Amino acid sequence: MFRLLLYCFISILSLSNLFAADKVAKIKSLEGDVSIQRGDKTIPAKLGTIIVMNDLINTSKKSSAGLVFNDNTMITLGENTSFQVSKYLYDPQKSAYAFEGDIKKGKVLYTSGKIAKISSNNVSMKTPTSIIGVKGTKFVVEVNQ
Repeated sequence: MFRLLLYCFISILSLSNLFAADKVAKIKSLEGDVSIQRGDKTIPAKLGTIIVMNDLINTSKKSSAGLVFNDNTMITLGENTSFQVSKYLYDPQKSAYAFEGDIKKGKVLYTSGKIAKISSNNVSMKTPTSIIGVKGTKFVVEVNQ
């Protein structure tokens, strides 16, 4: 019985370490009703919630969320916004950098972190009608539908 419990405990620790490796951002500010679509699951967002690649973050009316990425890029989502982390790679040991966000609707404030400073050609934001190449340090995009 003890071996079985020990095995279960070690397995849970291994899975949590694997999940932590996929972490690309964390929710640092939150107001109102914000949810995360992760695959076929909807997760209610809370302060400190981990964001992983391909998460779709949705804010509703009178809601907002602030995300801080591993490289200190900051994304603020306004009300009625849908934003997806399409691609994120921050590995200074391998000199590998990429950031791609997909703004489905709403308003997004972007403040660049280390990726844009080191490798601005590898940072972009997509909207339903355009792609924004990031060369500056701060901008706002609003997508109306």
